[in-house]
Amino acid sequence: MSIVNNPNWLTSKEMTTWLSDVNFPYTTVEHMIQYIRIKWPEAFQSIVLQDNEMPQSYAHWWCHCRAHYRKTKEALPKYTRIATLEEQYGKTHTEIVSDFLVWLDMLFVDIAMLKDDIHHEGVPRLYGNEILFQKGDPAKRRSRRDTVKFIVHTGTEIFEERGFTEGLQWWNKQCKRVISL
Repeated sequence: MSIVNNPNWLTSKEMTTWLSDVNFPYTTVEHMIQYIRIKWPEAFQSIVLQDNEMPQSYAHWWCHCRAHYRKTKEALPKYTRIATLEEQYGKTHTEIVSDFLVWLDMLFVDIAMLKDDIHHEGVPRLYGNEILFQKGDPAKRRSRRDTVKFIVHTGTEIFEERGFTEGLQWWNKQCKRVISL
């Protein structure tokens, strides 16, 4: 596994190699990543490290830069899922992942110690598609287990969107205990 520190998308060699391929897809990031996985699988063996950012696979970084550049002319990766969460919670991606871990610990204790499924104030609970700490609309309240699944799934999406397989393995290990309840 190689590490690429603070690469420049506009001067990357793939600007000529990958984009010269007449079959390279232009539709979605997912299609680009699928194509690269088949044609240039070694691109997933490199990790991009950027200042103040979570690691990402080179292929994911490159494709997300390309998609964002086509829309804004900024050669920076834009990860939709984490950007939505950062806006929703007003926190950075690392703060969000840290919060998720704390929330899972709180839910673990709540589930392990209390057999009811009442929403206890201060413990995260899913209402619709939103995590609340105070009681909300009872019609939208989901179970503690649904809340755990939602947090685990959202964390998984964060790591998968970046192609950060080591991070995803770490996340799955961290979530194993609470999922087992």
